[in-house]
Amino acid sequence: AAGPLAGEATDLTVDERGGLWVLDGDAGALHYLPAAAPPARWPLAGPVEPSALAVATAGDAVDAVIFDEAAPGHRVARIPLPPAAAAVAPRRPPAIAASAETAPVARYGDAADDPAIYVPADGEGEALILGTDKRAGLAVYGLDGALRQFLAVGRLNNVDVLPAVAFDDGTVALAAASNRTGDSISLFAIESGGVSHLGDVATGLSDVYGLCLYGAGDAAYVFVNATDGRYEQHRLGGTLAHPTGERVRAFRLPSQPEGCVADPVTAQVYLGEEAAGVWVAGARPDGAAPALVIDVGEQLVADVEGMAIYRRGEQAWLVVSSQGSNSFVVYALEPGYPLVGDFRITADLAGGIDGVSETDGLDVTSAALPGYPDGLLVLQDGRNRLPDAPQNFKLVDWRAVAAVLGLAPGEAQGGR
Repeated sequence: AAGPLAGEATDLTVDERGGLWVLDGDAGALHYLPAAAPPARWPLAGPVEPSALAVATAGDAVDAVIFDEAAPGHRVARIPLPPAAAAVAPRRPPAIAASAETAPVARYGDAADDPAIYVPADGEGEALILGTDKRAGLAVYGLDGALRQFLAVGRLNNVDVLPAVAFDDGTVALAAASNRTGDSISLFAIESGGVSHLGDVATGLSDVYGLCLYGAGDAAYVFVNATDGRYEQHRLGGTLAHPTGERVRAFRLPSQPEGCVADPVTAQVYLGEEAAGVWVAGARPDGAAPALVIDVGEQLVADVEGMAIYRRGEQAWLVVSSQGSNSFVVYALEPGYPLVGDFRITADLAGGIDGVSETDGLDVTSAALPGYPDGLLVLQDGRNRLPDAPQNFKLVDWRAVAAVLGLAPGEAQGGR
């Protein structure tokens, strides 16, 4: 039977069935309060100073990961659930594990937001992961997850990359990010020596939020939105020393947007409306107005957050963060946008990498990368729990995604 806590709860977490787990460090006990069953309590054998807790469902049991301040590492205990609690099994998307993770951002709280994967256009040089810290700036990571560089340029929210953008005085790989500090678009050059801040482009928006890039021939465009639903499209120009942006289009969604992604193959841009679903519009300045094509529902649960396109040959899929269900939904980019499936990221206890929850932004590439021959999916993790640390980004092998969705494996086609 469950009993009262000896002191304050040391840590707590919620499992996939909606049950609450409470770590009572003072008493050396673990309490379980299921959503639809009597509570339970187990004494802890081993940890001297239990300090943090994470749980992962394993069939009719739960793997509890307990961190001990008095000893390095963590302890794992498989706890069979009481029959009444085990019977509460709502539908859950199939689970896969991340392959690696980045170093956490510097600050606790809601800080990490959106990643972008940079793949050198010529195949030479190092692939990088750029990640926004919406309290401070832009982080640059290697595929090993180590922090390579940090640019403290303001409260960056979303980031995207293009492999080659022509300015009047040169062509560079370009990253752009929505900067909430000045309601602007921050531009960065990605070169062999690192990432450098080129400058900012003003917008006509208040409280800028999401952003994505679109390249069409010699032209490069930025889509940027604000929390009130407004979108602007800017054409980039000027020089590397003084980049400029010309607003060529404006439109609006009914409520707050954030994530977006442009498809250079079809000249369309997909726009997330957090409470409603996914819209599609023409990506050129004279393109078609937005139309709602995917509604929130059983699989896609608000908030609709980050999105990215995985393209292999003639096939392409839209990957969308379903923040309300801590999962990811995949749609085929063909008429009707049929649902391919959904999945979630669970903890790899042996590897010491926790699952993914409350994801904001994501990015994906089909390019063959070291350790990821069919491409890579990068996800922001809203709760970095193994051990407790500030938010970070998780790296997922696309082969694991393809396997769980029943997609045929194939040679990566390069590019995005």
